[in-house]
Amino acid sequence: MTTAAPQRLFLGFAIERQQLQQLITLQQTCLAVCHGARQVAADNLHMTLVFLGQTTAPVKQQLLLEVPKLPLKRFSVALSQLQLWPKPKILCLTGNAEAPLITLANAAADLSETLGLAPKEHSYRPHITLLRKAKRLQHPVVPDALQLSPTTLNLYHSVSTTTGVEYRILQRWPLI
Repeated sequence: MTTAAPQRLFLGFAIERQQLQQLITLQQTCLAVCHGARQVAADNLHMTLVFLGQTTAPVKQQLLLEVPKLPLKRFSVALSQLQLWPKPKILCLTGNAEAPLITLANAAADLSETLGLAPKEHSYRPHITLLRKAKRLQHPVVPDALQLSPTTLNLYHSVSTTTGVEYRILQRWPLI
């Protein structure tokens, strides 16, 4: 009997269609001034809540039972700053989290640690990764603010395919 391979999972929020075009336009602008960077595929754009990492089937089942117990309250967040994060070499659109997003992010990070998944490394910073392999911007880009008001929290599976990574939603929980 074989066991299922661990899955690379994370919790996050989908981008609504009307906001997707704004992000794609921003990506194009940033690509022009960030030589050598690669654009994140439009279908993969999301706002991360917490990275969980490699998750076994039994831990995933426990996660599916525990996530509905998180404080799944609706929130709104404005993402209006570009930040280049040098260690992972990514360019992100970021903003400042306020309650209830901070409360949800902390609870999700605590759950991750409790389940023996990815430990909390830093305080939560809402972000959408736009470019990978980003080393530096040739000159500054000032983005228009993107206002997000998600209606669901999603469990994503990061799947490596022959055409690159795909983020597939495995489960959704409504925000109330």
